[in-house]
Amino acid sequence: KGNFSLKHRIFNVIFLAGIVMSFSASAINLLLGLGTKVVLINIICGLITVGLYIVFRRSNNYDCLALIIACLLSFVFFPYLWLANGGTYGGIPYYMIVNAGIIAVLLTGRKRKIIFYLYALFAVILLFIEYKNPALIVGYDSQLVRYLDLSFSLLMSLLVIVKLTAFLIDSYVGELEKSEEYLAILEEKNKEIEAKN
Repeated sequence: KGNFSLKHRIFNVIFLAGIVMSFSASAINLLLGLGTKVVLINIICGLITVGLYIVFRRSNNYDCLALIIACLLSFVFFPYLWLANGGTYGGIPYYMIVNAGIIAVLLTGRKRKIIFYLYALFAVILLFIEYKNPALIVGYDSQLVRYLDLSFSLLMSLLVIVKLTAFLIDSYVGELEKSEEYLAILEEKNKEIEAKN
């Protein structure tokens, strides 16, 4: 905690969540027999996340890496998984909601607005593509596999949202307590200076 700013600590938590989500989803997809492509894309995303995390720890270039991660998730990873993993019948829409929260946390100002609006537009385009060409969506072999995938996706999304929100609130409270301590020390020093004068 002491070595990193709040922004960088949040970034660390998001990286950890991304790594856990990627590798656990690939393991579940493998167990459910959802196909090599779906398993590999999750593994590749996990490996890219690990690589970007190493780059982040060495460079501390938060803004550039946050933008890269938001773009990769929003415009490459989730759209591909939407098509390859059941579309609206699968669990990817849950992850896409989590990704919207990640965009809100990682990016600021104009970048946040632009990426979010493009992401929302992409989601609408994916819905339109699925509606017009349902054959493009790779479905499930059985209802059981679909419900198992949905259950895992929902539980993982809930876990990430709760952990991220709890971390943000706890961090905010911690920063507020620190600032109150600094304010108390400053007021004490001011009283000492006034007493001397």
